Amino acid sequence: MGDIIKLSSPATTQENCESEKIAHYWEIPVLFEDGDLLAIEKPADLLAVQNYSLVEAPNIQDLFNRDIERGAAWVKARKGLTCLNCVYPLDGDSSGILLFTKNKAAQDFMSNYLGSEIDFRTYHALVHSSPREKEFTVNAGLIPSVRYPGTFKVDVKRGKRSITRFKLLESFNGYSYMECHPITERFLQIRAHLHYVKCPAVCDSLYFGRPLFLSSLKKNYRQSKKHEEYPLMGRAALHCSRVEFPHPVTGETIVIESPLPKDFRVALKMLRQYSLKLWEPMPEPSSSVRRQGFGTRRGFSKPGGKRFGMGGRSRRGPQNGSQGRRSPRSAGGHSRHFSSRD
Repeated sequence: MGDIIKLSSPATTQENCESEKIAHYWEIPVLFEDGDLLAIEKPADLLAVQNYSLVEAPNIQDLFNRDIERGAAWVKARKGLTCLNCVYPLDGDSSGILLFTKNKAAQDFMSNYLGSEIDFRTYHALVHSSPREKEFTVNAGLIPSVRYPGTFKVDVKRGKRSITRFKLLESFNGYSYMECHPITERFLQIRAHLHYVKCPAVCDSLYFGRPLFLSSLKKNYRQSKKHEEYPLMGRAALHCSRVEFPHPVTGETIVIESPLPKDFRVALKMLRQYSLKLWEPMPEPSSSVRRQGFGTRRGFSKPGGKRFGMGGRSRRGPQNGSQGRRSPRSAGGHSRHFSSRD
């Protein structure tokens, strides 16, 4: 939408910000806003909500509450704004769409919607290795890890119900670009499930993901003697790129999109340029092919002869014990589409 919310950090000063290279303020792009909702683009270097292992670190929820209480300029420009409540948190070093509600009615609606196991969020991840299947669902409960505090691990018997759908978009030599759809809402769910299938997110320090360096991709790479090499991805490679849901008051379908941030785009560009590509989606057949009765998409077969399309579900219904993907678009009605490019 073009609007920017400027948040300043209460925990740092100008002097130590410059010495420690910590940003003393953040410019937060607004992706969508009306009288009930606010969607912003979360940067990777700012927490969404308070993390009890990083109590002193600033977070967007607390910064919003502070600015509302003291009547900051961006709050005064929004007459009648008294509260902002985060609908779902994003992990500390991930980026993308973060949604807030402005009143109790909207918060109650979105809380119920979030708990109904509807697939309405799309994440993109850059991961190590490649999954065994191009489309699959992980239905594995999560519990806090005793061995690694601050993380969660899979425990099928004792873990809380946790479901994530995955789709392979591109596969390189040692890396993959994936689409992730959390069906349930658990802390660190996507990252824990990626680790469970032995595909941890790049540079995910909590789950043993390693940084991605250009020197590991480019042959005859010459390292400068004056400067050390910085990673292409120096934080967990996870981005919330799309949300789609019915408006809590009007019922209109709202679609919000956020393009990949610069570090993510550069990492993908270098992988496509210097790494051997092992797999990518087949192009759509031409219109002449469709008229011959070959369909609009080519699929692939999984064990058991069940055929899947490259971009959708099996014609035989949900697989792997999941409840299938329910989309707010199935309810019909009008829709609005928003992105940071608007």
